[in-house]
Amino acid sequence: MKKEGIVVYTVAFKVSNTTAKDMLVACASDPAKAFSADDPAALLQAFRDIAKSLLAMRLTK
Repeated sequence: MKKEGIVVYTVAFKVSNTTAKDMLVACASDPAKAFSADDPAALLQAFRDIAKSLLAMRLTK
């Protein structure tokens, strides 16, 4: 999907396994698009950040 220009975001929620987190970072389009949240507030912030990024992308294209 990344090769086709599709932007991929990943979100880890309450994931403590380093290997799993590394896999999610590798799956994301770039490390800035991989989020990790340990509590509901951080999860909500991750989705807010993703929404802001998508809105900015839409406005520039």
